[in-house]
Amino acid sequence: MHATGVKAAALAALSSRALDGRGLRIGICYTKWNDEVIAALRDGAVSTLKEAGVAESDIVLFSVPGAYELPYAASRMISSQNVDAVICIGCLIKGDTMHFEYICEAVTQGIKDLNLNTGVPVLFGVLACLNESQARARAGLEEDGHNHGVEWAQTAIEMAQLRRATETSNGCCPLGFSKEGKCPMRSHWFCHATMITVIAGSIALGMHIVNKRA
Repeated sequence: MHATGVKAAALAALSSRALDGRGLRIGICYTKWNDEVIAALRDGAVSTLKEAGVAESDIVLFSVPGAYELPYAASRMISSQNVDAVICIGCLIKGDTMHFEYICEAVTQGIKDLNLNTGVPVLFGVLACLNESQARARAGLEEDGHNHGVEWAQTAIEMAQLRRATETSNGCCPLGFSKEGKCPMRSHWFCHATMITVIAGSIALGMHIVNKRA
């Protein structure tokens, strides 16, 4: 099987995944640049989420000017929207300068850092293409193209389910503050920072009492 056949088979296998997204809350951050391509990718992701059972009210959409702003938007979405996963959708097309490389590197690192630091899966749905034709094909806008928004949505569901399956009994909150089994902030760093603050406060209070008695 030649390279094109291998890719087609892989895409078909990915697209045929049977996933259950009921009860999940998924965010999508998308850019305004290259709007035709982005709209197709975003709509493909939204349709796939709905087909998998994600309620329309549980699909959160944020738009930003360009790809560089995606990590910030995803960060704000995680902290304010109680999402199980975020899909970042953008499209970068190489020009005549190094701008393309700088933005690709920054966005890649930003999304990677969000995955590791927040505990919420953030999907890399940023096309990095050499020309507009490549971008259109990957958004399903060309005759032999395929909309990658479908796979990004399916992967978001899989990763959201993985996150829920690997949470502790009290969600990600080590202090057990959440009554519903999920940390309302959905991020490990916040929970542990809270725990450290509480412990430090308890120590300070204890020292104050000891000094006062002395």
